[in-house]
Amino acid sequence: MKTLALKATKKQYNTLNLVPRKSNRKLAIQLKNRIEIIDMKDILYCQSDANYTHIYMEGGQRILLSKTLKSVGEALNHSFIRIHQSYLININKVTAIGNEVELQKSISLPISRAKKNATLEAIKRYFTII
Repeated sequence: MKTLALKATKKQYNTLNLVPRKSNRKLAIQLKNRIEIIDMKDILYCQSDANYTHIYMEGGQRILLSKTLKSVGEALNHSFIRIHQSYLININKVTAIGNEVELQKSISLPISRAKKNATLEAIKRYFTII
């Protein structure tokens, strides 16, 4: 009996963890009447709007989700960092950083004072600074 329970648990473990969620490169988004699959690398940033989140994509596409920014952030991989209560950015799209983060040389987003040090540390860990 104990062996069967162990095998079932091991089988469930393998089924659930074939590819860890944080290493996925795609995100399935539940929309009204369909599920849209998007590449995480195409996301520029996410913006909170109360209990909704706007996802801004390369090419100007914007997706509105009825999820909080926190829950969206938990689904995204390690390339995304929270720079403000209202913003989550794709660190791969950063072109400059100061008091604001510049994405693709055309979008400027504020960094909160509370998140500034953590944002700078993430940038230093992620990029080689010379």
